[in-house]
Formats: sequence, C-alpha cells, structure tokens
Amino acid sequence: MIAMPNPDSIQFGLLVKRWVHVDAPHHLFLIPLSALRDRLRERGVSLVGVTSDDPSGRCWNAFVREYPLRWHPHVRITKRLMHLLAEMETLVMRPFEGCVLAGTACAAVFVKDRSFP
Repeated sequence: MIAMPNPDSIQFGLLVKRWVHVDAPHHLFLIPLSALRDRLRERGVSLVGVTSDDPSGRCWNAFVREYPLRWHPHVRITKRLMHLLAEMETLVMRPFEGCVLAGTACAAVFVKDRSFP
C-alpha cells in the first residue's frame, strides 16, 4: 500500500506552485498514479484498489485548502474564518475529488503476482 500526493488533483491544477505538496525535500518527485501503476505492472505488480476519499485523503484535502490562506502575505483572516472557508469549499468539492480520484492525495493497494519471476 502506498499513500502519495496526487499531481493529477484538481487542487494541484489550481494552485500549482502554492500547492502544499510542492515542498522539497519532502516530495522531490510528484509521480502520477498512472505512471506508478504502469511501472509496477512491468514488474508483475497489479493495482487492486485506489481511493482519494479515505479519511487521510479528506484530511489532506482540507489542509491544502487552508494552506494558501495561512501563508499568503496579503490574507489576514482568523483561524476560525479560515476553517469555515475550507469547510465550505470541502462541501462543494468533495463529490468531485472522491469520485474521479482528483483529491490532493491518494492511497493505492498493489499486489505482486506470485508467478512473476
């Protein structure tokens, strides 16, 4: 099982350089799930499940919504208002992020084929 930032996410497409996962040295490379799946398939490992709507993924989605507000030099809002804005955006975006694997993080489960050398 692997949990990783999702460079195919809606949030990355909108925030680009301000996206929380663009943060070397923590994440030196942002690998799309399709590239990881294809590379592992060549080695006899199959993707058996994936989600961006697990509890951890939903937590990262909320954090990524708050992050630009928290660190933007021209935004001065209270923590309470910041959480409220992030929650409102979560209500709007959650159906899209969960259904099409477009959340800011995804969790994938792979299994190795026993017959593969």
